[in-house]
Amino acid sequence: MLLGILFGAIRRYFRYHGLAICIGQLDDRMLTDIGCSRNELYAEAWVRASRAAR
Repeated sequence: MLLGILFGAIRRYFRYHGLAICIGQLDDRMLTDIGCSRNELYAEAWVRASRAAR
């Protein structure tokens, strides 16, 4: 049980980290064009990483 929780947290972190790298590569003009802030995208990345880890 504890190992499952630990591996789930590690898996969630790596999924989030991969998405965060992609978000970090976006420049300010691209963010303005799509109408989102970097913080909104990071928050959505965390939500998606959490859902995928289940």
